[in-house]
Amino acid sequence: MSIRTNIHCTAELKAAFEQSENTRAIFAKVVDEEVVLMSSVAKSSSDEEDYTAVLDSMAEECHYVLFHLDTDRWTLINFVPEETPVRAKMLASSVGDGLKKDLGLNLFNKDVHATEKADLSFGQLDVTLAPVDTSEALADSEKEVIAMERDAGEVAVQGASVMSFAVTDAAAETIRLFKGEGTDLVALNVTDDERVELLAKDTMPGLEGGMFLLRRVQGRAVFVMFVPETLPVKAKMVLTSAKGGLVAQVKALGLDLAKTIECREADTLEADIEAAVEPEADATMEYKPKFKRPARPGRRRV
Repeated sequence: MSIRTNIHCTAELKAAFEQSENTRAIFAKVVDEEVVLMSSVAKSSSDEEDYTAVLDSMAEECHYVLFHLDTDRWTLINFVPEETPVRAKMLASSVGDGLKKDLGLNLFNKDVHATEKADLSFGQLDVTLAPVDTSEALADSEKEVIAMERDAGEVAVQGASVMSFAVTDAAAETIRLFKGEGTDLVALNVTDDERVELLAKDTMPGLEGGMFLLRRVQGRAVFVMFVPETLPVKAKMVLTSAKGGLVAQVKALGLDLAKTIECREADTLEADIEAAVEPEADATMEYKPKFKRPARPGRRRV
């Protein structure tokens, strides 16, 4: 599933970046689905000498560091400590490209990812690239594309990796009940503490939020990931990342899935599930009329 997000940087962060001639580093993080300015550090010496001071001033939390090289290139450092919650990890790994697009994609020479400060060395920044002409950093056409993407929310989420979330005992027991045909409907969701819990069984819950469904139709089990377009970005990414692990766990409980589908519209959910188990026509088969023996030719007149 390709999830789109309209997470962009705030006007304050953009202003700090645009007025960064004497800035060595800018610190930013995601807050309420915006990338906000935390603080900045001014240039005091060479980029290599300033780098140590920047590392020392980094917070022990998930955030970005935009490091300004003497070549006028920038490096985006994505710092994600191991103890960062899964949701924040997924968000941090997916927002970076959109952040660079907002600020000027061709101003950045590379990305660096780290879980510990000890992982970060100045040599990773690749300072050998030629200086960039900042006066033409964003052409009118590039600005137009970025504006269109912002309006349409067309920055794709990348790196929403598969995560294995713990399944609660109640959810696992109900999945087993579904396997034994004790129920034809199981609804599951992911909690804030990153567990898969039972949401409902036997009857369909309200469809305002995202969820996973196990639905039996025509004797066949269908796994459904329901992700409405109105769902917040973080919730979409959590469901997407949890899906693969949950399908594997469902199969490990002995349930044979006929189909795995994704739905976005509540109005068409039931129809989508029904369609998933309909026999598929073989498009490679062509209709051929039954063979007919040709009529015998009539006798010729003498």
